[in-house]
Amino acid sequence: MRQQIHALLLLSLLAGMLTLISPQPGHAQSGPFEDLERQLRVVVTEVLSELGGEVRLLALDFDGTTLTIDLSSAARSLADAGRFYEVMEPINIAVNRVFEHAQLGEERSLDYRFLIAGEPLSPTEKPLPVGDGANLALINGQRIVINPGHGWYYDGSTWRLQRGSWWGIVEDFINLELGMQLRDRLVNVGAEVRATRELNQAAGTHPSSGKPLWEVGAAAYTKHIGAPASVYAGSTSGINNDIMARPYFANWVGAAATISIHNNGGGGCGTETWYDTSNAYANQSRDLATRIQNKIIERVRAQWNANWCNRGVKGSNGGYGEIRAVNGPAVLIELAFMDTQSDNQALQNATFRSIVTQAISDAITEYFGGSNITCPVGTYRAEYFNNATLSGSPTFISCESSINTNWGEGGPGRGLNNDNFSVRWRGTHTFEGSTYAFVATADDGIRVSIDGVRIIDAWADQPATQYRATRGVKAGNHEILVEYYERLGGASAQLFWNVNLALKSPAYSYTVDRDWVASNGNDGNTSSRWSSRVSSTLGQEWWWTRIGNRQDITEVRVTWEAAYAANHCIAWWSDGDTMAQMYCYNITDSGRYVYPIGTRSAQYVGILMRKRAPLMNNYSFWEVGAYRWGGVLQGANPDEANGVILQPPARVEYAFVPTLGPTHTIYLPVVIR
Repeated sequence: MRQQIHALLLLSLLAGMLTLISPQPGHAQSGPFEDLERQLRVVVTEVLSELGGEVRLLALDFDGTTLTIDLSSAARSLADAGRFYEVMEPINIAVNRVFEHAQLGEERSLDYRFLIAGEPLSPTEKPLPVGDGANLALINGQRIVINPGHGWYYDGSTWRLQRGSWWGIVEDFINLELGMQLRDRLVNVGAEVRATRELNQAAGTHPSSGKPLWEVGAAAYTKHIGAPASVYAGSTSGINNDIMARPYFANWVGAAATISIHNNGGGGCGTETWYDTSNAYANQSRDLATRIQNKIIERVRAQWNANWCNRGVKGSNGGYGEIRAVNGPAVLIELAFMDTQSDNQALQNATFRSIVTQAISDAITEYFGGSNITCPVGTYRAEYFNNATLSGSPTFISCESSINTNWGEGGPGRGLNNDNFSVRWRGTHTFEGSTYAFVATADDGIRVSIDGVRIIDAWADQPATQYRATRGVKAGNHEILVEYYERLGGASAQLFWNVNLALKSPAYSYTVDRDWVASNGNDGNTSSRWSSRVSSTLGQEWWWTRIGNRQDITEVRVTWEAAYAANHCIAWWSDGDTMAQMYCYNITDSGRYVYPIGTRSAQYVGILMRKRAPLMNNYSFWEVGAYRWGGVLQGANPDEANGVILQPPARVEYAFVPTLGPTHTIYLPVVIR
């Protein structure tokens, strides 16, 4: 909480003002924001009056995204002393109330532009040169500075805490607990973490104050660890030294990003994240602030409170020195309201703190793109955990093209145990509208979801076991989530899916036997079959299907009846082709056969049957499927339990495509070798 305001007084004040400025029936607006600006002028004027009236409002303008507030020259002394937040924070709370009352949405992001007598707000403190006194090398990733706000500071005569107690907790100390958790999560994903306060609560006593070292603020701590005086004594007063030691320390150690953790006050609710618009890194800071704000709200609403208040991303041109003076991306998170009981209870709950620190860590990691965090469509973002419960922070993260692993008695390595580990794969994949068969195999537990709907749930210790689920999927991009754990012994996980492009497509054959028509061969019914005519002189025969527009096929399956084709060819072609390409095979028994053909683009799939089975006078099969596999490397086949796999022969053969004559007579083409 940057400034404590008497909550009841402020709420009473705002309630009265909002009643006063409620839109009146029949009022004509001359501009899109004129009414809103009028309300904002009233509210800001009243807030300044309540703060003593020394600072006055000179002008106010709102263009839909930026609120410009020009204050009288009395505000300069606050800015020069690093205390401008004493004005800015109550104004921000009042402005949020107006937006809510005007039904503009609680989640509206807003940039503030403060002027003092017409001049931009520009505190006298200047950032130190990057790396001044500490040109340290990065260790295993980005160097992140965590600033858990406040702590004990020396005012020249005594040591003071910067914030009071609400329902048994003090912001200075709860901020530090959040900082400790965030440190652990960032270290786990490869960051080097530095902090403006001691993050070890067993570190001993601060010699000058006699307080536990972890309780003292940034100025006292950075002096204790040997930072130069320009870091801890570079401002105008004890409290301002403590505030400015935060950005100066970040600059001294060469931070790649600075994360300030605070909690709010003034009777509101929820989370807002600030960045500085006048800093040279404003664009990067806004990006980082947006990612953090969005991630916190997403996670808290999903895992804690669906109605958690989203106060949005806020920009300020110098209002918070601890983010303005940083030479790099910097944000200040106001996580919750200390003086709102529901928010305070959340802060006291370990689960809530775990949710938000994980959200912040994930957003920072995403911002830096660490360990390939953002993975392309058609791949997976894989998070590996050194436990069997997918809990805590991942040990490492990677992008992976498929889920097709068999670690045997070992494990993934990279710091993971060989046993008792878990993996979460999440990826966006493109589907055509159709019915898909999803095939998962695991040793031990596995769960599979599509767009948040679980379709396979086998969360148990088990040897390698295959599970299947068939689902209709609409055309477009869909999220695939796979969760897996390994307990002991062997470790493997696979997920693949396919679509049968030939299912119920128009089918043709050279001849038929009575009711065993061509369409029986791809109707999805394994109890019906196609048969050619029966003849002791039967020679070659064609069966084929048109699968629609040209599309990729990776595999053909045929379930042969007793009258199988001892020699046959799997063929593919498209409209306008005079020749079909094909792979040819010899088999010696009936049953299901799988034909991986690579990735072939075609409109037709056919079977040319060239030699009958012994003692048979016809050709016959139960079902033909033409498949495209997803979630698997090209050419691989994961479904070995569903047929004998016949690998492609060394060469492609060719035949003239079968054609329909004027009376639907089928002309048998000549085979060319």
